[in-house]
Amino acid sequence: MKSTKKWLSLLLAVVMVASVFAGCGNNGESNAVNADIASKEELDPAKIGDYGKLKLPIDKNYTKVTMICNSTVEGQNDSFVVKELRRRTGINLQLDVIPNASFTQKVKVLLAAKDEMQDIFAGLSHQEINEYGMQGAFVAIDDHLDELPNISASYFDPDDEDMVNARIYFMAADGKTYQFPSINQKPTVTHGFMYRKDVFDKNGIKMWTNNDEFLDALRQLKKIYPNSTPFVSKNGANIFEKLLPQFGMATIEGTPFWFDHDVQEWKNAYAQPGFKEELDFLKVMLKEGLLDPEFLTCTQPSWTTKMTQDAKAFVTYDWLARTTQFDDQTDVEGYNLCWAPPPSGTDRGNRTFSGGPGIKNGPNALLALKLEDYLISPSGAQLLTLGVEGETYNLDKNGMAEYIGFEGKSVEMVELEEKYGLYISPMYRNIDPRSRTFNLPDKQKEPIEKMEGKLMRGNPSVGFFTKEENALIAKQQVPLKTAADEFATKYVLNANSGEKEWNEWLKKAATFNTDEMLKAYNAAYKRTQEKKK
Repeated sequence: MKSTKKWLSLLLAVVMVASVFAGCGNNGESNAVNADIASKEELDPAKIGDYGKLKLPIDKNYTKVTMICNSTVEGQNDSFVVKELRRRTGINLQLDVIPNASFTQKVKVLLAAKDEMQDIFAGLSHQEINEYGMQGAFVAIDDHLDELPNISASYFDPDDEDMVNARIYFMAADGKTYQFPSINQKPTVTHGFMYRKDVFDKNGIKMWTNNDEFLDALRQLKKIYPNSTPFVSKNGANIFEKLLPQFGMATIEGTPFWFDHDVQEWKNAYAQPGFKEELDFLKVMLKEGLLDPEFLTCTQPSWTTKMTQDAKAFVTYDWLARTTQFDDQTDVEGYNLCWAPPPSGTDRGNRTFSGGPGIKNGPNALLALKLEDYLISPSGAQLLTLGVEGETYNLDKNGMAEYIGFEGKSVEMVELEEKYGLYISPMYRNIDPRSRTFNLPDKQKEPIEKMEGKLMRGNPSVGFFTKEENALIAKQQVPLKTAADEFATKYVLNANSGEKEWNEWLKKAATFNTDEMLKAYNAAYKRTQEKKK
C-alpha cells in the first residue's frame, strides 16, 4: 500500500508539472516595453551566422528566462554578449551568477527549494538530472525535437557515431534525454608524446615507428648523454593508463575496463597480455636507465626542471601545450620541444562533447529549449565564443579570431569573459572553430592534423545499468583499478618479477567480482544497443 501511495503521488506530481508545461511560453514574466529586439535585417544569417530553421527572434514578448551560472566575474547581465543574445532572441535572459566556491552548495539548496530553481539549471551530474527528470523536474528534449532544428541536426544525428555515443552516455533509464549537451568542446588531440627535436636532429637520431625503435632511440640518447634519464613523467601511476594505447587498449579513464571492438565485448584491460607487455616494456626502460627512477613520484616542478635542462631528459608524455610553454621557460639555446607520433601509430583521442544544463519543467520551458537550440547553432557558437566581428574580434590572415584588446598575444577564457561576456559557464553550448579554443600554435595543430583517422575508436557509451549492477560497480570498480596500479608499480620496480607475479595478479584481479562487473557492462551494452534501434 505504501509503494502504491508513493507511485500515485509521483504520478500526480508529474501530471501537474506536465499541465503547467502545456502552456509554456505564455505564462512567463513578460516585459516587452522598451525591449531592444533585433530587426529582420540584423538577423540575416549572412550577417550573424547560420542558425538553421530556428525562427529568430524566438519571443516577441521579451519574456524573462533565468539561467544559473558559475563564475568569479560580476556584472554578466550587462555584458556585451548577454545584451546581444537578448536582442537576437527576444528573450529577457537573466543570469544568476554564483561564485565558483559556493556553486555546488547553492545548487543543492535551489534544487531542494524547487520553486527557486532557474529555468536553465546547471551544476548537477547527468545521473542526477536524469533522476529528477524522470520525476518530472526537467524537460525531455526528445519530446520537442520538431521545434529544435539545430539540436536535431547535430546531437540527434543517427549517422554521427560520436553524437550517438554522447546521447547514449547522457540518456536516462526511460530512454529520454534530460540534459542539454555541449558539443565541439575541445580539439580531438590535446595530450601525447613530446621529444626534444633539437637534440634528436643534432645527433642524427631517427624518429621511431614502433615500440622497439622507441627503445632504440632512448638507448642512443643514454649512450650520448650517460647522466640523463631520456624519458621522464609527472603522471604518477596514471602513466600505466596513458601508455595502454601503445599496447592496443584504451580504458574508460579512471576505470579498468576497455571495449574490444573486434569482438564487441568489454574486458578488464589490466588482465590482458598487452598490459603485461607494457609493464615489461617499462621494466626494461627502468633497468637500462632510460626511465626516470622517480617516474612514479616526480612532481610537476621537478619534471619541468628536468625537461627544460640542457641534457637531463628528452622525451615525455603530457599536455601538448608544454611544447610552447617549455620553449618559453628554458634558457637552453635552440631548445625545441615538439609533438612526437605515438610509437604504436595510434593513441586515444578526446571526447569532444560534455554535459550541459537541464531545462526546468515550467512555464518557460519551451522558450528555454529554443534558446539552447540557438546557442548550439553555428551562429550561437559564434556569438558566445567570438562575439560580433568588428566589435569584439577580427579575423587574421588565417581566418582565426584576434580578439579586440588582446591583439598579438594569447588570451585566456576568463579575460574574454571579463571584457565581453564570452565563454560564460555554462552558457556556451558549442565553440566556433575560429575561436581561441582552436587557435592553436602550429606545434599543437600538428598532432590534430597528423592523427586524423589514426586515433583509437573510443569506448562506446553504456547506460541502463540495473540498480544491482550499479551497486556492484560502485563498490568494486575503484578498488580493482587501485589494486591494478599497485600491482603495476611493484611489478615494474621489482627487477625479478615475471610470469609468477603476473599469474598471481590474475588470480587476485578475479577476487574483485571482476567477472560479475564485466557481465554487467556487457549486459548494459546490449541494452544500450537496443535503445539505439
